[in-house]
Amino acid sequence: MTEADWAGGPEILDLVHDSIVVRTLDGTIVQWNAAAETQYGWVRAEALGKRLADLLPSEPPEMLAQAEADLLAAGAWEGELVRLNRQGE
Repeated sequence: MTEADWAGGPEILDLVHDSIVVRTLDGTIVQWNAAAETQYGWVRAEALGKRLADLLPSEPPEMLAQAEADLLAAGAWEGELVRLNRQGE
């Protein structure tokens, strides 16, 4: 999936006040809206094509792997992950 696959492009996601990050199964970021830029400290051009786990590490790190495994096994996951922004907060 590429940015071109999204009708309306990234501009439509910028109308939303919540952070929206879309990634592929391998974790590659394909969408990153303006609210995500503000919340996480990475501008869209820096984020697109990078791995989400590399930009926003989870605390503790093993939680992300477990959440992804549960999602793939059950088809759904509900929970909360703590992510660190660009400044490590």
